[in-house]
Amino acid sequence: MNTDTVHIGVDMAEDSFDAALPAGILHLSNTAAGFRALLRDVRKLDRDVCVYVEATGGCEQQMCNFLLTQGIAVAKVNPKRVRDFAHGLGKLAKTDPIDAAVIGEYGRQARPRCLAPEPAYQRSLSAMVRRRDQITDLITAESNRLGRCHDSGVKKSLASSCRHLKRLQECMEKAIRTLVAEHADLMQRQKCLTQVDGVGDTTACAVLAFAPELGTLSRNEAAALVGVAPYNRDSGKFKGHRMIAGGRPEARRHLYMAALSASKHNHVLAPFYKRLVKAGKPKKLALTAVMRKLVMFLNQLLRSLNDQTAPLPTCAATAGA
Repeated sequence: MNTDTVHIGVDMAEDSFDAALPAGILHLSNTAAGFRALLRDVRKLDRDVCVYVEATGGCEQQMCNFLLTQGIAVAKVNPKRVRDFAHGLGKLAKTDPIDAAVIGEYGRQARPRCLAPEPAYQRSLSAMVRRRDQITDLITAESNRLGRCHDSGVKKSLASSCRHLKRLQECMEKAIRTLVAEHADLMQRQKCLTQVDGVGDTTACAVLAFAPELGTLSRNEAAALVGVAPYNRDSGKFKGHRMIAGGRPEARRHLYMAALSASKHNHVLAPFYKRLVKAGKPKKLALTAVMRKLVMFLNQLLRSLNDQTAPLPTCAATAGA
């Protein structure tokens, strides 16, 4: 991206968005018509453009997909980092137009990684796996209520709800399996990931859905992406404990369960976990270290899939989990 690039900040809402262009602020509807209007103004600039959008729980996804298909560079930014950046600039007022301008300036300074165009089936996989996880959470909540309920009428309602949710879960699982089977790329990457003891089809699909960048990153970038990279907390003579921060909680949630299994059954990670615990490390810290190594192994596996000459990581088992 050259120095003549125009950095456009976009503050998203459910029904509308504000875009900070060089000519001023545009207030448009969060619809296809609004996206086309923004594109027309972007095209008029006749310069390289990068659009920075806050991650706002999915309200921004349609616009990101639209701009990417039109060849416009798009990057998502962390809302907390943008607000901290605004405070650092002394901008304490907060309105949608101000936020849009601050987002653009943050993008110009920080240069976050631009999104890569993704095929429609990748977006479908992410949506399906996310929905499956939501249904799983609902089943857990209803099952807990059922276990604590003593009224026969309410128990009957809760039991019916659990049965219905489990049917929905089975349907979503079937839809995910069908989608993976219909796309050779997804099937190949899923089989590659399940070579690791502790990683089954559910975890593999979650990794492909929520961390599709794995296989293109360095070891440290892979750990940071999922949020298992330790960060120093030192100041002067004070030496604090390193702690993990950030990352993608949806992917980390599934990798946590995989790490639990790997810490007992993986022929490389199980001895590693026991060695850390024997050395006096807290079990939660040791498990986080297993997660970090697991993410690095999975990243290397996917890299080896792209580069057939690359060696397989040592924790990959010939018999998948």
